[in-house]
Amino acid sequence: MTLRTLLIFSSIVFLGGCVTLQAPVYISPEISTSTPTVDLLSFEEVHFKQEFAAKNTHSVPAKIESFSYQVLVRDTEIASGSKTPQMELQEDAEDRFSIPFQINFAELESTIGVFPERETLPYEMRAFVVSSPLSDHSDEGSITDTLTFNGEFPLLQSPRIALDTLMLHSFNLAIAELELRVRVVNPNSIPVTLNSADITIEVEGTTWHRNQINQQVTVPPRADVVLDIPFSMRPRDFGTEVYRNLNMEQEFTYSVMGSAPVMMNHPAFTGPYNWNFERSGNQKFDRLQN
Repeated sequence: MTLRTLLIFSSIVFLGGCVTLQAPVYISPEISTSTPTVDLLSFEEVHFKQEFAAKNTHSVPAKIESFSYQVLVRDTEIASGSKTPQMELQEDAEDRFSIPFQINFAELESTIGVFPERETLPYEMRAFVVSSPLSDHSDEGSITDTLTFNGEFPLLQSPRIALDTLMLHSFNLAIAELELRVRVVNPNSIPVTLNSADITIEVEGTTWHRNQINQQVTVPPRADVVLDIPFSMRPRDFGTEVYRNLNMEQEFTYSVMGSAPVMMNHPAFTGPYNWNFERSGNQKFDRLQN
């Protein structure tokens, strides 16, 4: 064997040894997510879980050390946090973890502004995932991946009550016949059902009427239903101010307040929900000739 041949053979052996000793390159696990699961939905808040799947598609076993995140709506942060799954994933292994969220609608509105008549609200999640190879398989350190996920959560808005009018049908010294007309407004895309309602009508601190309405009312999606509530009162049971409001053509302020149990046909809705309402309006009766 010549010297030249010997040197070439030695080089091949040396290079082959280097290839054999080189450690495999570490590549972080793949992170994916699915549609959020809603656990609770009311007119005040929504609870949902975002589930993530971590899959190691490479030969180097991996460990997920931490998962921190920001949740943005209209480029404004509404939630943030971190989780330490401490997952160890062998080759082609997969594991899952979830992050729960509780979103209060009043706080959300104060943060991002109003969101009128929406069924869902889209959000963006920016995640920072720290992973590393298991120490026995690689000398590489931790890797931080920045990921973006998109999702949406459902919204509900409480029904609203609108005052149409307060009517005076007849009046004499013995009795006054009146009728209150209100509209129950449903801003949601799901029907709202009221099984009953407690209602009180007050004028300048004096109760003119208090009663329970035992009537089931279903308000269609994004619609309203008119309720006519007739009642009678005896002016002699009150002071002279009530008489003047009924028969002296002067404007007064009246308030309608009460509560009603509300149900909605949504699998995550926790009901019945006790809806409290209060509205005020102005009225002036024309003098009646009896």
